[in-house]
Amino acid sequence: MTLKNEMLAKIQYPLGAFIFNSGMGRWQKWLHDLSMNCLQRAANAGHGQALLMAGQILTHRGVGISSRQVGVKYLRTAADQGNPDAQFMLAQAMCDEALGLKHKDEDILELYKQAANQGHTMAALKLKKAYTDGLWGVSVDETQASYWSEQFMKSSKK
Repeated sequence: MTLKNEMLAKIQYPLGAFIFNSGMGRWQKWLHDLSMNCLQRAANAGHGQALLMAGQILTHRGVGISSRQVGVKYLRTAADQGNPDAQFMLAQAMCDEALGLKHKDEDILELYKQAANQGHTMAALKLKKAYTDGLWGVSVDETQASYWSEQFMKSSKK
């Protein structure tokens, strides 16, 4: 990221996040559009929090499949940067058949593991369920289910 893009992202992300989180975007369409424009510009510049926020919004609230796929792209970039929330959200998106994402079960499992190993509570719970019910290509494994249940309990007490 160039210095200019970094500076712009540092300005655009807080503005977009403020408008979106305050609910002002519901008042006027142009405010919503401004918020999303700021978030997407910051995300395109590689701003980590903007990638996560724009990814989450577009993946779950995007109009049409193309905007949802842009959201998934943002989540993937943030997940590749090591963001546990993005790793969890990307795994969730991969499980959503409506998005029509091509994926391997191992990819979903790996994303949940990456997030859980960084203390993501819900990712640990998903892994416990995977090993209890044999989801995403894993065999039922009580030892693994117990391990991820313990990780869930540890991370939920933080």
